[in-house]
Amino acid sequence: MKRSTAFFLAIVTMLILLFLYKAAVKIGPGGNNGGSSFEASAQQAVEAQGYKNVQYIGVDTFACGEVAGVAFDADNVNGVRVRLVACNPDGLINFNKGWHIVTR
Repeated sequence: MKRSTAFFLAIVTMLILLFLYKAAVKIGPGGNNGGSSFEASAQQAVEAQGYKNVQYIGVDTFACGEVAGVAFDADNVNGVRVRLVACNPDGLINFNKGWHIVTR
């Protein structure tokens, strides 16, 4: 009976890990997965500031102070590649209040 319980737990664990992996793949924008509306909203805010060739990097937990932001690499108006972070006053929960851009 112990073998069947261990086997069942292993199968359940593998299914949970597979679900978490598929959820993590859906988060990032671009490619075939389309990205989430949160990252898309941040990217639109960056592009509205005149940045071109915007490429999603990930979540930056330091640039925005107490809240996390969305990091991008992009070309500025002079054509120089820069790293920047789109910060939101509500953190990663509500992105309807607007964004401010922090360059690094």
